[in-house]
Amino acid sequence: MANIASNQTRPGAALPQQASAGNTTGRESSPPNPYSELQPYLRSLWEHREAFPAINSLLSKLTNTDFGRKLVQDWYQTQIGRVPGRCYCLQFRADGVSKLSGFENGFPSPESLREYLADHPAQNSRLMKNHRLFILEDLHSEYVDALGWGLGVDPLVFVSQMDTWNFTDSVSVPSQVLPSTSSPEQSFTLRYYETRTLEDPGSIDTLRMQTTFAINRRRYQRWRQIDLPAGGVADKQTAFIRRCASFWTSQEPGQADEGWDAVLLVDPAVGPYILQDAIQYHNRGRLWNARLWDGRETVGLRSHSSHAYHGGSLILPNSRFKAVATEVPSYFARFPKKHERESPLDILIFAWTKVAPLSLVDKAIAHSPNAAYHLLKYVAQHWNNQLEMVNTTIYKGEYLREDYKSKIDEEQLRAQWKVDLLRLKEIEKDVDAIRRDLTSQLRAATSNLVRLGVVLGCEAVDADLPLALKDAQKDFITIRTSLQPLCERAEALTGIIDDLSNMRAGFKSISNTEYGLRLLLFVSAVIFPMTLVASIFSMGDDYRPGGRWFWKFWAVSMPFVAAFVIVLVPRPSKLVQNLLYPLKLAAQTRQTRRTSKIKGAGERITA
Repeated sequence: MANIASNQTRPGAALPQQASAGNTTGRESSPPNPYSELQPYLRSLWEHREAFPAINSLLSKLTNTDFGRKLVQDWYQTQIGRVPGRCYCLQFRADGVSKLSGFENGFPSPESLREYLADHPAQNSRLMKNHRLFILEDLHSEYVDALGWGLGVDPLVFVSQMDTWNFTDSVSVPSQVLPSTSSPEQSFTLRYYETRTLEDPGSIDTLRMQTTFAINRRRYQRWRQIDLPAGGVADKQTAFIRRCASFWTSQEPGQADEGWDAVLLVDPAVGPYILQDAIQYHNRGRLWNARLWDGRETVGLRSHSSHAYHGGSLILPNSRFKAVATEVPSYFARFPKKHERESPLDILIFAWTKVAPLSLVDKAIAHSPNAAYHLLKYVAQHWNNQLEMVNTTIYKGEYLREDYKSKIDEEQLRAQWKVDLLRLKEIEKDVDAIRRDLTSQLRAATSNLVRLGVVLGCEAVDADLPLALKDAQKDFITIRTSLQPLCERAEALTGIIDDLSNMRAGFKSISNTEYGLRLLLFVSAVIFPMTLVASIFSMGDDYRPGGRWFWKFWAVSMPFVAAFVIVLVPRPSKLVQNLLYPLKLAAQTRQTRRTSKIKGAGERITA
């Protein structure tokens, strides 16, 4: 990502001068700068926000003081005794990677980070050929100001990390830069989905808004499952979080073996709490009307329990490094029996300080983009988990046709037909939600390729890039290619649902016709005997009941009826069943309604 100003390449370099007064003729005077002299980086950004509109999104979110932000800050201050977020510094040397001396547990506060950077200026550190990697969790304004001013970080990196990257309003300004003006060797921001298996499915509602418990909040959204009746057991419910991970380095492309400072921006792990809208809307229409936000304090703190889908993103050995291939037992001995697999910050620190081979460390020292090696693997692994979950869901949807065909029974009750059709309509809503989510995922995967320097339309791995970026291009080209057919299969699911609805409607019409014929047969069985009796008693002379020729009527009619039934009715026993079917159906319908009132009272469809 290109710098927003050519002279913003050194710590403390001044931002471009504001537009001349002639360009602001007729405008009202600007509001006072909300940042003090102790926050020089953010203060400079505020003064030049008119020249760089994308910065407004970052500044507005950093200065946000809504009720949810207050909940997060108060909880961290009272429960942990610090501001939200953490910051660590790793030093790369020829003998390995270690945490910064004196700050093995990270910087305790933004002030300590600011003091360290003042005592060890970036320019002096680079001249001494030091190689420092700063990892920042969350985006607290004080940490952003300290890192941005002390290292000269491109502001658009913070903007891209802060963005939710799904813009649904007319205020947010996207920070997507042109491919020709960005370089993955300098900076990039990747989007990914963190998939979570819900231990408490009710904590993530489809008719509420949920976000992560952090300064840089991310939306927490349910993934729609398609459970099959033939499966017997419902699958575990999952949800996903839209995440971002960013990288920036001071090292210019092509300048190897120089001192550098690099920054990794990651999101905090999911903790025991989330932020949730206090209002549960009865349907999607009311949820949509909630866009008329009135600023009420409706955000609340809610306990939450979930774990990473399939164990999350793991750091696995890489066979290309000789140190790993020849020392596998000692390599695995570095892993504790139980280590952090939720927090990307802890995973990256563990990977670099415990398991990274020296050959990879040497590559990172020579080319700083390789310092993002494990971060890129972490993001790609989350994408793999997401693709697996999407494929499983779509496969179930594709099996719906066969599964529902096997359930069609000619003896099915009319009430059951209605229940099945309503369920198909609910599944159709889930399929529509899946299609929308996949569209966003495809867009995110495409954006990742662009930010990694891949030219769309002629995707290929650039052999001249550092190792981490070459591997990332290979991984994300594969991910993007694998996601495309999944989107096409999701589109086809809509046709499957429509076919099933039409098929069941057709069978229902046939069933109604058969029911009408059976009812007519039942009526005939009642009316015809009465007509017969009337005919008998209306006969005169010797053929009336008690007459001497009365027996002739039965001698002729009964064999004729028997022959008629044998010749024209292929299954005489079925005739008896048809005669009794209306009575049986009425009894079963009555029993079904009685059971539904007892077990399903108060149930409503919320999908």
